[in-house]
Amino acid sequence: MNMAKLSLTEVALLLLLVLALMLSAEARENTPRTLRRIKREWILPPSKLWENIDYTGKDFIAKIRSDKDTTAEVQYSLSGPGADSPPINLFMVDPDTGFVTITGVLDREKYPSYNLTGIAKYRDGTKVEDEIPLTIIVLDQNDNPPRFEWYSGNVREASKAETFVMQIVAKDDDQAGTINSEISYSIISQEPAGDGHMFTIDKKTGKIHVKEATLDRETQDFYTLIVKGIDLGGAAGGLTATGTVEIKIMDINDNFPILEKSEEMRIISSPLRQTKKPMRES
Repeated sequence: MNMAKLSLTEVALLLLLVLALMLSAEARENTPRTLRRIKREWILPPSKLWENIDYTGKDFIAKIRSDKDTTAEVQYSLSGPGADSPPINLFMVDPDTGFVTITGVLDREKYPSYNLTGIAKYRDGTKVEDEIPLTIIVLDQNDNPPRFEWYSGNVREASKAETFVMQIVAKDDDQAGTINSEISYSIISQEPAGDGHMFTIDKKTGKIHVKEATLDRETQDFYTLIVKGIDLGGAAGGLTATGTVEIKIMDINDNFPILEKSEEMRIISSPLRQTKKPMRES
């Protein structure tokens, strides 16, 4: 008897649950929905293009399109540096199709990026939608060799090995922080050559140090080094440049004085004259 009553109760609860779910679903159907519409589609946006690569033969490098061009006639245009401001007409857009093309070869050292704005308008000139930015980043190639300025420094004679003399830094117009502008340094010659190089250079930092404690100003007071820089971190195929470094050896007090005899010295003697003082009379 109790089992039967319990089963009926469970059935009643199940029916109530199903009824509640049906009412909830009906309420959701009657609730107005907020729809999100993508106002404009950008097809194949070129976020990155290589410098020195000819893209002028491509049909397009990007495409802008308003979804309203299915119901009205829409015209497209571009604005910004590279479009309607210098370099003018580097990027152009077909006003009817929205195809974006390029008319020249990019140079990252001149313009590392382009911030363009796509515009869609009706025939009467009113804007179809808000303007949308199109950014094109120019990728770097290793097309610039390092270059050196003229460097001069000095160090005291008899300085210990590893004494810091100076640091040289080659300039490279390729993108900073990449392998294209990473320079490896070396010393390729020294004047006077002597018995070997008197200095060393750190290949990564360009810091020049004394090699051994044998610098002697009285023997040689000036050295000229020819240094070489190779980008790509010194790897094969890196571009190279050379520069001149002049190092003056400074004097320290390391020599005893020497008296030099320039001519024969003669001692001339003369008789001693004595002068008698008159005696006082007492």
